[in-house]
Amino acid sequence: MGRAAAFLRRAGAYAIDYAVIAVYALALAGVTLAVTGPDPDLSNAAGYGLALATLTAPVVLVFSILESMFGASPGKALTGLRVMRGKAKPQFSRALARNGLKFLPWEIAHIGIWLTPGQPFVDPPGLVSLVLMHAAMAAVLLQAGLIAIFRAGVHDWATGLRVRAR
Repeated sequence: MGRAAAFLRRAGAYAIDYAVIAVYALALAGVTLAVTGPDPDLSNAAGYGLALATLTAPVVLVFSILESMFGASPGKALTGLRVMRGKAKPQFSRALARNGLKFLPWEIAHIGIWLTPGQPFVDPPGLVSLVLMHAAMAAVLLQAGLIAIFRAGVHDWATGLRVRAR
C-alpha cells in the first residue's frame, strides 16, 4: 500500500474513532445537563476534573483495552488496520502508553479551556489559553505529518508499536 493510501486509511480510522468519541461526549453532556442543570456551579478546575474523569480517562482506557485485546480501535477495525508490536497485539501497558500520548494534545487543549482565567466558552480566551490550544493543534498537525511521511507518529515510536493493514 502506498504512503498516500496508508495515510488516508489511517485518517479514516481516526475520523471514525472521533465520531465514536463525539457520540459518547454528546451522551455524557446530556447526562451532565440532566444531573446538574444548564448552569452548574462548578469552578473551572472542577469542570476540568469532571471532563478528565468522565471523558478523557474512560476514552483512553477503552481504546487501550480494545487495542490490547483486539489490536484495533473501532476506526481501525472498520478500516482494516491493526496496532501491532511485531506480529502480535500490544500488551495493555503499551496500548495505554500509546493512547495516553495520542490523546495528550486533546488534554492540552482541555487545559487551555478549563484551567485558564475566565468562563469557558463565554469569555474570550486569554493568551495562555490561546497558546495551549494552538500548541495542541500544532501537535496534532505534527503527528499527521509524521504519520504521512514515516507511517508512525510519536505515540507509535515511543511505545514500539506500529499500525499496519490486516
